[in-house]
Amino acid sequence: MTVEINALTFSPVNSDVERGSDEFWQSSTRDVDVDDDTIDIFRKYIAKIISKPDTNQVSVGQFRDDDRSQEYLDEMLGLELDMEEASAEYDDFENVAESFSFRLIEEMSGNTNEGIFFVIQATWNGEPLISMLKLEPQDEERSVIDEDTRELRYEELDSALPDPDDFQKGCVYPLFESDNFSKSGDIKFLEDDGTTKYFPRFLGCDVGQGSRKQFQHTLAAVEETKETLANESLTSEDVQDFYDAVEEHGELTDDVAKETARDIVGPQFDDDDFERRLYEKGEEHISSDPDFAPSKVEWTIDGEIVIQVPVELLESDQIQISEQEHMQDEWEAVIRGYDVSKDYKQ
Repeated sequence: MTVEINALTFSPVNSDVERGSDEFWQSSTRDVDVDDDTIDIFRKYIAKIISKPDTNQVSVGQFRDDDRSQEYLDEMLGLELDMEEASAEYDDFENVAESFSFRLIEEMSGNTNEGIFFVIQATWNGEPLISMLKLEPQDEERSVIDEDTRELRYEELDSALPDPDDFQKGCVYPLFESDNFSKSGDIKFLEDDGTTKYFPRFLGCDVGQGSRKQFQHTLAAVEETKETLANESLTSEDVQDFYDAVEEHGELTDDVAKETARDIVGPQFDDDDFERRLYEKGEEHISSDPDFAPSKVEWTIDGEIVIQVPVELLESDQIQISEQEHMQDEWEAVIRGYDVSKDYKQ
């Protein structure tokens, strides 16, 4: 994977900075020299976002129709920029980057960590991209940027900024497919503490978390919906039907989730109720790859009995869980296998 950086801007971001104040400033590679060692740090950040597999640290954004963020990003993609030559198009690049800086600041609350916001125009294997990074120095007492010249000094950055394996928040537009990542969407986010609301929100995105989380949250929403609207618990057959439907479609999407939930819940199913349950779990846009689904599935029957089963066993007759006919609140669990070892507690 080859990442080449054409230009970058950087500025301080915290919830107290106001547009036009002395606390805010912006510098770029038009007026600051950046050596190869420093550029290599940012190459590694970008490469990490692109190549990161589908984990809980990854989310995919879908731009809202009423937001112009994608238009601004496309504008920056098309600019002719070069760190060796200060072209006039730097004006447009810096203006758009500054606008995004203040959109980010407006979304940051008083308890959000301050940091440095980088906007980068680059290429990946020749394909243009825009990357945005919010980086928080590991040593709060260390000045990462020279206060007089605002230079990016490698000796300071290398020791104060996070390692590429665990930097805080970043994104890449557009979303590139890689060997370990094939989710659909507009833009890819990577965050060390999982998905937060404010970082994707400043770009006007609805976000969906990694496939593993989305599978768990969607199945939990199906479970809650069936218990509430149909007054029935989720069965092992329902869980198997859920996984079969996703495999058949090749992806878990908003439409697939609704269609499958409707089949499981029955005529009582309500679209708005189901969407609300997903939203409460932090899911605004479902897009999940079955290859990264959980290996074990967990659900609750009768409101208090938690069942956890390896997914592959759902397709066999080794595990059968069913409510007994004519025996209210009585359940039967049958486990078959060559070697069963279990500690039981009264």
